[in-house]
Amino acid sequence: MSEIKVNKISPRSGTVVTLGDSGDKFTVPSGSNITIDSGATLINNGTSTGLSSPEVYGFSKNAAGQLLITTTNGGADSINKATYASFDDALFAGTGFAWSINSNGELIATI
Repeated sequence: MSEIKVNKISPRSGTVVTLGDSGDKFTVPSGSNITIDSGATLINNGTSTGLSSPEVYGFSKNAAGQLLITTTNGGADSINKATYASFDDALFAGTGFAWSINSNGELIATI
């Protein structure tokens, strides 16, 4: 295996740099980060895997004071303006959160 160490890759001409050929795979090792600077655009013209769907979690209480959590079901359901306005609080995050209340009455999010 060969290794190239550089601080910047720029196109030789034009404004596009191509990494590899069709069918090639690039791996970002565990613990590494890819940063997209503010104002930059990330465009996906292919298939993304391993990503969660965006989710809205709406929190409210019923007449008995029990916690109610309304979600968009991974984007399959809609929350209208009136329902959203009725939430005591809301969170926009990825799918997969499980919610519970511990013995101290604290809301616990488990991923």
